[in-house]
Amino acid sequence: MANATVVVNTTVWTTRQASVFSALPKPYPEAVSVTVAGIIAMVGIIAGNCLVCAAVAKDRSLKAVQNWYLVSLAVCDLMVGALIMPFSLANEIMGYWYFGRVWCEVYLMMDVLACTASIWNLCLISLDRLWSVTNPIKHANKRKPKWVCGMITVAWLLSLAVCVPPLFGWKDDQHLDGICDINASFEYSIYSSVGSFFIPLVLMTAMYTKIFMTVRKRGRGTVRLHYKRGMRPTTSGNERSSGISSQKDHVRLTVDGELGQMIQQH
Repeated sequence: MANATVVVNTTVWTTRQASVFSALPKPYPEAVSVTVAGIIAMVGIIAGNCLVCAAVAKDRSLKAVQNWYLVSLAVCDLMVGALIMPFSLANEIMGYWYFGRVWCEVYLMMDVLACTASIWNLCLISLDRLWSVTNPIKHANKRKPKWVCGMITVAWLLSLAVCVPPLFGWKDDQHLDGICDINASFEYSIYSSVGSFFIPLVLMTAMYTKIFMTVRKRGRGTVRLHYKRGMRPTTSGNERSSGISSQKDHVRLTVDGELGQMIQQH
């Protein structure tokens, strides 16, 4: 009977419960090497992306509105380097989550937000390139500060739609002290992976394929125009007294189909 009582009162450990006891602090040499590598990575991420933001803000040639997408992407990376990696490094060295359940929820949300926003900003950059290639004149007129800010806002709102649901209960209720990870339900795992990976993957693949096909088609429609600068080009290649050589008398322009037709008609 005593043995039966012991068996009944014995707790069956799950993999997650056992990980609490297996996640011990790292040995001193390993902890030092991990700390140094983590700090170097964080400093590099923060410094590099701050330089990107400063360059776009200060350099007149980089102040074009399309570079605001790069600033938004840099902000995502800054969030990872300044708000995510320090706590991940501490958790890795100590072997357990020290900062409490509330901050764990906020930390996980910011982690998903920064990564998802980074991916959607890459989609914006590819979309801007696609429009610049396929319809450059119309897109140049449409690409105003208000338009770019609106597109960036949409990217961040889509990222919030992916990361916020666990805060409102769409998650597994089981959690253990000392562990901070995403207790995602199966449905939320599918939802988040589709919204933060598969949809952007399909969109970027399609857009860059379209860009490749457009550029390839444009290359086949190359038009060469020869302009005369007051004289007929010489066949001997010798320069005349005006100082204009036959090589300079030829101007090669690469244009798309519609613009090429307009030039040829005139």
